[in-house]
Amino acid sequence: MLVVADHAITGELVESLVEASGRRPATPLPGEAVPDAIARIAPELVLLDFDHHASREDAPFQRARENGSRLVLFASGGDRRALERAGKQRGVGTCRLPIPHREFTAFLNRVLGR
Repeated sequence: MLVVADHAITGELVESLVEASGRRPATPLPGEAVPDAIARIAPELVLLDFDHHASREDAPFQRARENGSRLVLFASGGDRRALERAGKQRGVGTCRLPIPHREFTAFLNRVLGR
């Protein structure tokens, strides 16, 4: 599972939620573009921070589709409606933080069809 966060603290939070769900998080290498990280890791799921510049680019979404990876936009604040609108426009799921780890695990299971 690839975690792409705009801020280190947010990334650490999401990574800990992924670990609590029994999965292994991965992150892009320093300086690595998100589409390249998706190609390198071939994750089942990409968790992309809505505040990260890559969330406004087409390439990560296209690479995720090409790799068969699902993608979810997440946000730790800001306008909930903007997040949901972006998710609908991109055809991807959305998740708002903070979220209890059990609820996050259930969310991941739904997204992954389990």
